[in-house]
Amino acid sequence: LKFSILPPWWRTWWAYTLYVLLILSGMFLYVYVQQRKLRREREVSTRLRDADNLKSTFVSQLEDQVDRATSELRNSVEALTLKNQELEIAQQRASEGEQVKSRFLANMSHELRTPLNAMQGYLKLLAHTGTTTEQDEYLRTVQHSSDSLLAIINDTLDLSRIESGKLLIDEVDFNLLELIENIVELLGPSAYARQLALIRIIPPGIPLHLRGDPLRIRQILTNLIGNAIKFTPHGSICIRVQETRRQAKTVQLGIAISDTGIGISASAIDGLFDAYSRQQSSDLSGVEGTGLGLSICKKLLDLMGGEMEVMSTPGVGSTFEFRLGFKVASRATSPATFPPRIRVGLYDPHPLSRQAWQASLTRMGLEPVTLQSMTETAAQAFHVLIRVLDMREMESPELPARQIGTAAPARLVLAPSENRQTLDRLATLFGCPVLSALVAESAVSDELRKLIPPAAVAPGTHTTEPQPDAPIERSASQQPLILVADDNAINRKLLITLLHQNGYRTREAGSGAELLRLAATVNWDLALVDIHMPGMDGIEAVRRLIAARSGSHPPIIAVSADALPETRANALAAGMLDFLLKPYTEAQLQALLKQYLPTPAPE
Repeated sequence: LKFSILPPWWRTWWAYTLYVLLILSGMFLYVYVQQRKLRREREVSTRLRDADNLKSTFVSQLEDQVDRATSELRNSVEALTLKNQELEIAQQRASEGEQVKSRFLANMSHELRTPLNAMQGYLKLLAHTGTTTEQDEYLRTVQHSSDSLLAIINDTLDLSRIESGKLLIDEVDFNLLELIENIVELLGPSAYARQLALIRIIPPGIPLHLRGDPLRIRQILTNLIGNAIKFTPHGSICIRVQETRRQAKTVQLGIAISDTGIGISASAIDGLFDAYSRQQSSDLSGVEGTGLGLSICKKLLDLMGGEMEVMSTPGVGSTFEFRLGFKVASRATSPATFPPRIRVGLYDPHPLSRQAWQASLTRMGLEPVTLQSMTETAAQAFHVLIRVLDMREMESPELPARQIGTAAPARLVLAPSENRQTLDRLATLFGCPVLSALVAESAVSDELRKLIPPAAVAPGTHTTEPQPDAPIERSASQQPLILVADDNAINRKLLITLLHQNGYRTREAGSGAELLRLAATVNWDLALVDIHMPGMDGIEAVRRLIAARSGSHPPIIAVSADALPETRANALAAGMLDFLLKPYTEAQLQALLKQYLPTPAPE
């Protein structure tokens, strides 16, 4: 047998052929991979090179941009620094300008008010020297012109202080009724000169003792009422107070001033409170003023948190109403009371005036009974204890004098006049007390109390009568000595004249240094010191005067035409007790002296 031994498959020719092919394939694959790797490395190198080039370009561009931005920022910083420096210079100049403006206002106030004080003071003195009727007319004209000039000065200075933020609002206790009565008494003669009825209506339930700024409220009311008088050719002007809201310790009041004047068109109302746009109208010909008053009123109300509303119909009249909140003050004194159930007959043909006096009589604790005619007044003579008769609309007093007669009950007549001689003549004609219709409510109360028959007072009932302080009598040599320091000789002479007429002794000084020498040589009771004096001013003189005494000293009062609030504050801080603003009236001077000195003895 033949045996053929075959090789294993891995030693066959096709196996060796496969081995060769595998080796060749592996070599080819290796070469291919290496080539591809080299090609990829070359591509990566190229990309890296391009990236480096791009990076270099970007970095170069970025550096250029950073350099440009840095340069621009440096320029901006330099410009901002320059702007800041310019702003600081501008602020410094503005501050200096504000100081210059304040000094200018102070100088303007002083320089304008000082001669005006002398003018008004000597005009009042001249009016009491026995002048003729023609001279009286000239004096009234000059007095009216000086009052108008003072109002313009006050409006201009007040507007400047408000716009510069230097006007401060005070909060003190005051009596609203007394404030309104004082304004009515002040403006009443102007209303009577135009044959206008000036009426105040304050309901009995209105709180009268309040806390606020009476000076600014007086300024607002004086301006509004003064405007109503200017623009009302005939009819009446009514001041009405209403309570709009009340809480525990606060109350909001609405005070309206209504007139029967020429009225305002709807298109003109919006510009009323513009300080620099005065309304132009043919109806305003001959009306004096700057047109600043309403703007000042609006700004004052804004400072005090109030608001104003205007309602007007051309040819019918206007109403200016402002609403303002107050704190209710504690009542310091109780008013004098009447016996209970006292009926008072009231005859007043004017409906608004009748409403006003009904409110006043009710507030006094009386029971007013309205009388429709003079005949009815006589017919009801035994139904009332007192008759209050308003003569406001009566053309001739002789007819009412015959009608009211002399029979009971007692009579009190209110006449549309503020002239004392006219009132005395009417009192003689009527045979009963006659008061001005503008008289304060307290004066009416005092006069009515005198007319109450003793039988009307119930047993055990006592009326509370005010007990005035008895004046301290002194001999002529013991009269209070007042030092007057003022560099203006005219104003110093005027003040000394007024003091002499009121029974005071005086010694005068023309400068602060002279005041110090004078105060060291005499025993003085009070000093009236002007603020602005050459050399040593009044404030420095008072500081040295107080330091020299090193203890208690007589009262010292500042007298100045400078109306800026910081001037008053500096004077009080220096030790002065009060401040008298020029121009002042004799009544203001008397009221101030009465607070600090005993009443001089009659000569």
